[in-house]
Amino acid sequence: METRSIAAWWRSECVSDALWLEAENQAGVLDAVADGYYMVSECIDWRRAYVKPRAPGGVKGRPAREKLAFDLAFELDVPVAPVVLIERHDAGTTHERFVDASLVMFPKQQPWWAVRRALTKPGPSALRTKAEATLASDVARGFAFDTWVGQTEHHSEHPHNIILGWGEADSSFVFLDYEYAFGGLDDEWSGSRASYCEPAPFPEEMLEQVDVSVLDEVVGRIEALSESTIREAVCRIPSEFLDDGPKTEILRALVTRQRLVRAAVQSKLTLRGNK
Repeated sequence: METRSIAAWWRSECVSDALWLEAENQAGVLDAVADGYYMVSECIDWRRAYVKPRAPGGVKGRPAREKLAFDLAFELDVPVAPVVLIERHDAGTTHERFVDASLVMFPKQQPWWAVRRALTKPGPSALRTKAEATLASDVARGFAFDTWVGQTEHHSEHPHNIILGWGEADSSFVFLDYEYAFGGLDDEWSGSRASYCEPAPFPEEMLEQVDVSVLDEVVGRIEALSESTIREAVCRIPSEFLDDGPKTEILRALVTRQRLVRAAVQSKLTLRGNK
């Protein structure tokens, strides 16, 4: 099943009712309670998806934020991995019951730290060629989106949260891990604090390559996104995944921040000297 088809399907679907099984191949999974694991399902032709959180008893709302980030990114043509929510009825006492599944989009991928090294080394390389093909436009999309949704985990200290993926026909940077976006888990968007919209922390080496015209287009799409679309994406998330209080705060903040994103991203580019 093609990635584009899965993305369109998961944008329309909130919680998957398919049967999911833990993948035999868990290569690449970090052994920590906050991290996830791979699962597969016949509904996506047994492709792998990264599921988290692993351990039960964590802070509620993390999977919901991952799902919301994808749904909004899909509307704006921002390269965020497709996400669907899963209620694991077989979770028992060892796994979290309410989780999200993030599709592994490409058969091959490298984290930003490896790509950055390829870009700074002299001489041509296959990885450098793939990166340069979409870097300027992907950075523009990711930076504008991150600023709007309050993503704070794409800076240089989180080099695994941005990856470059590729297959036989295409390649793209992909932005991951939005579980602490949308005000985080500490009610940071409550009251007037939602109107404090600052540029998202982003790798400086990426911002040096930003396509300003694409950035302007994406900001325009954020500004034009209807409140009804935002409301649908937020409010359809079941209360088992996100309480009504945070939903209300997130919806209000997203609508408020639509008119603040342009000035925020422009302030960063002005400081950097981009034109």
